Amino acid sequence: MKALIAMSLFITFTACTKPGGKGSAQGDEAPATGEETGGTDKSSGPLPGSPAGKNDKDVASETSPSPSTDSTTNDSSGNTNTGGSGSTGSGSGNTSATADTDMDGVTDDQDLCPGENDALRVTRYKLTDADGDGYADGSQSSQVCPSNTAYTLTLAQVVYSDCDSTDATKWQTLAYSHRDADNDGHSIASSGSLCTGASLPAGYLAASLGTTDCDDSNASYHTVATYYSYASDATTSDRYSRLSESACVPSSGYGNVNAYKEYRLVPNVISSAGLNIQSGFAEFAGKVYFQGNSSTHGAELWATDGTLAGTTLVKDIYTGASNSSPSNFESVGGVLYFTADDGSGVRLWKTDGTTAGTVKVKPSASVVPSLLINVNGTLYFTGIESTTGAELWKSDGTEIGTTLVKDINSGSSSSSPASLTNVNGILYFAADDGNGDFDLWKSDGTESGTVKVKDLDNMTDTVPSDFMAMGSTLFFSAELSDYGRELWKSDGTDAGTVMVKDIRVGNSDGLSAAGAAPFAILGGYLYFRADNGTSGRELWKTDGTEAGTMMVKDVRTGLNGSTPGNLTTVNGTLFFTADNGTSGTELWKSDGTESGTVLVKDIRTGTIGSSMTSLTAVGNLLYFRAHDGIHNLEPWKSDGTESGTIIVKDINVNGSSDAFSLAAFGQQLVFVATTPDGPRIHLTPAPL
Repeated sequence: MKALIAMSLFITFTACTKPGGKGSAQGDEAPATGEETGGTDKSSGPLPGSPAGKNDKDVASETSPSPSTDSTTNDSSGNTNTGGSGSTGSGSGNTSATADTDMDGVTDDQDLCPGENDALRVTRYKLTDADGDGYADGSQSSQVCPSNTAYTLTLAQVVYSDCDSTDATKWQTLAYSHRDADNDGHSIASSGSLCTGASLPAGYLAASLGTTDCDDSNASYHTVATYYSYASDATTSDRYSRLSESACVPSSGYGNVNAYKEYRLVPNVISSAGLNIQSGFAEFAGKVYFQGNSSTHGAELWATDGTLAGTTLVKDIYTGASNSSPSNFESVGGVLYFTADDGSGVRLWKTDGTTAGTVKVKPSASVVPSLLINVNGTLYFTGIESTTGAELWKSDGTEIGTTLVKDINSGSSSSSPASLTNVNGILYFAADDGNGDFDLWKSDGTESGTVKVKDLDNMTDTVPSDFMAMGSTLFFSAELSDYGRELWKSDGTDAGTVMVKDIRVGNSDGLSAAGAAPFAILGGYLYFRADNGTSGRELWKTDGTEAGTMMVKDVRTGLNGSTPGNLTTVNGTLFFTADNGTSGTELWKSDGTESGTVLVKDIRTGTIGSSMTSLTAVGNLLYFRAHDGIHNLEPWKSDGTESGTIIVKDINVNGSSDAFSLAAFGQQLVFVATTPDGPRIHLTPAPL
């Protein structure tokens, strides 16, 4: 009976040592050879430094015999003891190994981890995971009894070592190239690396975010901009004022360039009392030159740099209160030419902007110049001289270099050159060589190179006019007795000088006198007004061919027509004045299509019209003068929208400022307007 009980206990202890039994730890079983276990890894591959084919997930057993129910051991004296089932052998000098102090079913002499009731053998760990985040710390392999849970890993291990074994939220090193410390959606360039988890933490980025942050410590500030103040209680014309300052500012609360667009910035007065302006403005070498009339000096040459203090007399050409009346300004090669009278008659003058540099070009001659034009760095003009009459002259700025080009109508008779126009470096003009009418001429500056392009011998005595260059082609209006006044073009040859189209069939005029700015160019087309006999005077365009010459839009149906005028292009848009029959003459615009030809704004409601004139392109804006029925004639401007078409300022609250001599000075408008204190030169502020 005792033998049966002993056998039963031995079988029970043996069962506890089998894999999966009470005493085994996951991965603790070893093959009979004593090598480390080589199971199948569930991770992506072996860990760095681990033997090929070893299990990265499980721990491996130390090389030792497995406990079993049938084993052979050596005692301390080297004798071999063969134990039977459930018992151990004994011999001379052997220590009894029957004790099982940890009660794990294996006697202490067979138990490699005595005292550990759930472990039977020594194991080898590969990597530690001290912070328990499932990522290996990278410690060296060692041998321990498997009950030490700090070394018993059961999770699949990452390929690289844990970069922080003390923090379970950090295990890999990630690089960052930008930072957004204030979390405003705008980053700054800042490179480095962090020990982190699955991704970079807030504030660290692998790519740029938004715009470059100019203040990464304040989430409200991230953009460098010039900002402007706004006073909602000010008058409309004075509401906007510029603060010339750029700073790192928030995205809201500050006006930027697009928000304000300088629409209501008030023009500055840049001339004092007692100075009247008698002529238009000419920009030259960073200043604007003009004819100013004062009681002390009369009408003389003045200039302004855009400030009140910088508006000064250049030279009193006709000393005292007499008038030299400078006009016809034209700049050529760093010199400003003009006509003036120093008491000996109107002559050609030039200036470099200084008093000493303001001199008569040809003191010894009595040539009266007009119609000055720059062609390829040479000044051409119509000069009247007693022996040759009115003929074509040129000048290089010296007395000897100021000469007659050609006596076209020989003797004292005049050819009276008119409509001088630069066409791709060649001077074109109309002249009468004595055959009784004006023909088309051209010149390269030499006598032999000054020739008649075409003898328009079937014309009346009217002069070809409205010259406009488009590329290397000259467009002009000319009147033939059989066709009336129509649109013509020339390439500089007789055969290439032809009528573009007989717009109004018969001898009636297809083109009529259009006043200021009869032609304008936009997108490869020449725009003009014409009357086909059924639609009245309307807006037309041409590409230079008969088929490509057509009416853009019948703005006012019927024979009266809308009478478009003041054609001016600004930033890809054609502006003009027209009367649709219900709004009076107002501001219109066109992109060259019928649908894109529309009224910009009915400035003066009703059929009277706003009396709009002096359309002037300055940068991206159109300036003009108009009467809205409230402010009389005042300066206005437009960006092509109804809301952006506004009065610049009611300069004369007591009546009309009658703004005139509108001209571009860089990106600013210079003009003359009558204030309650008299006429003054005004200059709009620089664009934002």
